[in-house]
Amino acid sequence: MPYCKKCGAKIDDDSEFCSKCGTKIKKEKLEKVKHKEAKQDAAKSKIWLGAIIGISIIIILAMLIAFQSNRQKQLDLERKQLDLERQLQQIEAEKQFCKDLNYEIRPPPKLGLGYLDVTFSVCSSKNDNAHLTIKLKDGRKIEEDMSLGKDICIIHQAHGVYYDDVSYIKISSYKCPNVEDIVTDINEIKP
Repeated sequence: MPYCKKCGAKIDDDSEFCSKCGTKIKKEKLEKVKHKEAKQDAAKSKIWLGAIIGISIIIILAMLIAFQSNRQKQLDLERKQLDLERQLQQIEAEKQFCKDLNYEIRPPPKLGLGYLDVTFSVCSSKNDNAHLTIKLKDGRKIEEDMSLGKDICIIHQAHGVYYDDVSYIKISSYKCPNVEDIVTDINEIKP
């Protein structure tokens, strides 16, 4: 909207005279003013449009970054949950293994031989690594690690150890420390 050059009052677009001071308005100047104002309005519109687009891009980028961050956190949480589930399954499998594990110490099989050294069979219900302890009456211990097979009995001979020297024989599991040790009195396995 144009202004009067003399008094500064607003002039209607279709007026030929200033309504306040009565000065004649030249149409040519009025057209220039209108054209100039239109250019200024267009420039302001472009600035606002640019600002809106810029702000929109910033908001969209912020939302994408937030979404990606949340997605990564969710994936990390899912991985941790899977790891915990696997650990629980492994613990349950070990509990079941240990629950079903049992050892037996038996007299040696009759092979028509007389045994001078302490000889016995160690049997296991599972594949396991065990610790064998032969406790002698004089307080010494003979210790040995054994790999035992499922449902297999291993004949063990303690060379240089006689039945009368032994107090007991004990088998302990490495894998299942809570499984009760099997302790056998030597008289139970004498041939």
